[in-house]
Amino acid sequence: MWKRVISVLAGGILLVSFAGAPAASASATGTAFFGFMNAGNYTVAVAGSGTSVPWIYGAFTNLVTPVCNWDISAEFFDANWNWTRTFRTPVHSGCTRHDGTTVYANYTGVRGGHVCSTLRSNSANLASRCFTLG
Repeated sequence: MWKRVISVLAGGILLVSFAGAPAASASATGTAFFGFMNAGNYTVAVAGSGTSVPWIYGAFTNLVTPVCNWDISAEFFDANWNWTRTFRTPVHSGCTRHDGTTVYANYTGVRGGHVCSTLRSNSANLASRCFTLG
């Protein structure tokens, strides 16, 4: 099985890489890097078992510039990467170099497919981390 990692770098460059990995059938964590010289990191933890994903936690650190007016999302896709549902946190106003929050999805009925969590700053995608659901 494969998991897809998407990182959006400063200047609008999109980096997509694939790596062999087991599916996230219970819980999984992973990190995506972003920004100048990949100085920012976005780490995601997915919780779930069977056909349920109750929450996704995302945390970031950016050593170069602060992240402003940020939110995170949990986007669900079927096995063919067709979008099915998105959950998003409220926007956290202000600027900071590190923080984190939880997306409470309580999404049930998940039957395989994929979930991605995206960090946004001022409504622009900074980094995403995706997992294959078992």
